[in-house]
Amino acid sequence: MTWNQAIPQPPVPQGIREALKDYPELIQIVQDDLNWRVDSMLRGAHFPPFEEVVWALEATFSKFYSDAKKEVEAAELGGNQQAIERAKAKRYLIGSTRMDAPWNDDGEGNLWDYFHAYKGEFE
Repeated sequence: MTWNQAIPQPPVPQGIREALKDYPELIQIVQDDLNWRVDSMLRGAHFPPFEEVVWALEATFSKFYSDAKKEVEAAELGGNQQAIERAKAKRYLIGSTRMDAPWNDDGEGNLWDYFHAYKGEFE
């Protein structure tokens, strides 16, 4: 998605970027999801913006976790111990990130600050 709104793209929270630093493709999916949600809200969504984005992030991480579980199953079927350990490590990382819910960590990428700064755009 090309971002061409009057406000900046919503930031991927720092905690998510740090957790997924070895998986840039997942960070990009999170960014694309945030962009899509914010774009929808700017066009007239009816939910509070911050809560809408949190729900979207929870759904995204649930999908990541489901995919990671499938990767573990596939690796186990393949029998390669290194592939199994990598897949299990990824599943653990996704699961713990999902449980920690770093959607609004302090610092760069704070979504609450983003929505507060541009709240007039969402009204």
